[in-house]
Amino acid sequence: MNSKAIRFSREHYGTIAAVAGLSVLALCAWPAVSSYSVPRAKAQSDAKRLAAASPSEALKRERRVRPELPQFETIAPPAEDAESFLMTAKRVFCTAGDPKNAQRACGRPIPAMLLDGEKPVCPFCGVEQPTKKKIVLDTDGDGIPDDWERAHGLNPEDPKDVDSDPDGDGFTVAEEYAAGTDVRDASSHPDYLDRLSLAGPIEAKSLPIYCSKAIPIPNGHRFEIRRCRDEGVLGRVLAGEPIPTTKGAPSGWFVTNYVHSVKKVVAKGATMGGAEAMKDVNDDSIEFVRVSDGKRVPVKLGRRNAPLEISAKLAFTMPKGFDGKGADTLAVREGTRFSLYGGRYAVQELTKTSLTVKDLNTGKTRIYRQER
Repeated sequence: MNSKAIRFSREHYGTIAAVAGLSVLALCAWPAVSSYSVPRAKAQSDAKRLAAASPSEALKRERRVRPELPQFETIAPPAEDAESFLMTAKRVFCTAGDPKNAQRACGRPIPAMLLDGEKPVCPFCGVEQPTKKKIVLDTDGDGIPDDWERAHGLNPEDPKDVDSDPDGDGFTVAEEYAAGTDVRDASSHPDYLDRLSLAGPIEAKSLPIYCSKAIPIPNGHRFEIRRCRDEGVLGRVLAGEPIPTTKGAPSGWFVTNYVHSVKKVVAKGATMGGAEAMKDVNDDSIEFVRVSDGKRVPVKLGRRNAPLEISAKLAFTMPKGFDGKGADTLAVREGTRFSLYGGRYAVQELTKTSLTVKDLNTGKTRIYRQER
């Protein structure tokens, strides 16, 4: 390139670049322009031919050029065993299919399509399902079949009635359906014992005082009473006399029923004619009585921290609560009685690890164990 051309390019660089850019754009747009112009020209040509033709021939040609749109047809209902988005959801309810499987089925509704296969399992709890299950309809998706809702006076299109309590027994429709009880009969309901549980740990209390010795006196004995925690002497009292505190006030206890007895025990290291020697030891006992409720605690003389009582708290999460007062917890000891929705119950046994409640109407018992 000579010097004049170079000088010309430098002086007119902007103009040259603009011309080159427009040329590129024209080349890119040409296919779109041509694809538009060809159908348009054809359409104009077809219109001229239709105008020159006879009316019947023009109509035939128009139908070929612009075919009529198909009319919408009424969709027939799907077959009973067909799957379709137009149908109410088909569900089955989780049940244990293998009798050897001890795992408890959750009872939740499962879309039927998820149970295909030789060994179907519940997608929620993993329990194996029966290979043949009855498919049911659940229009409102509340987990209860339509047929069951209709039979019990419920609305199969209302998902809220599953949480209602038509008979006022404290259990919802869902709970009574799962238990197989009647939602319209207050005497037919799941077991209230299923709703009880231990609230917190079981607490074992011990007697805070003990009798260290019995001192003979004319016509009886005086009993030396000490505190368990520090061996401090509270006093020497007669049977039936109030036991004082360190400040002299009544402690709320007295002693009674002192029994002197002797038992034989093996004398360590002593033998007699080749046999173990025996010796007599005192096996005296006495009874502490609590003034407030008459509770009696029999103990051996000298026995410290004798078991006094074991207490626990029961939880009952239902609207009326214990004894119809709405309380959801109740402090209990062995022998405590209470009511649940009119039924009478009692704490039959209370140990350091478990609590047994008895239904006084039916005689049924239930054991609640403390979690470790």
